[in-house]
Amino acid sequence: MRYVAICESGFRSNAVNGPYKGLYQFGPFTWRNIRIEIGEDPDPDLRFSAEESAQTAAYAVSQGKRASGRIVTRSKNFVKSSIDLDFG
Repeated sequence: MRYVAICESGFRSNAVNGPYKGLYQFGPFTWRNIRIEIGEDPDPDLRFSAEESAQTAAYAVSQGKRASGRIVTRSKNFVKSSIDLDFG
């Protein structure tokens, strides 16, 4: 999970890349859907909380969640590369 956060946001909880925000660069719809599924507050501003974002990402990983078939980072700070998960 640390590698994903580094690739997605440079390990910065305040990272913003278009609609993608936080450590794991969750998009608003992905965030809302996962948060409702785990019974947590779906407020999109919580994407900036390292704790809430890590909890949500950990759940997504445990469930094998993927945003698409081809998984690519969207970080503007790093060259695009294939990784296991993309929460955007």
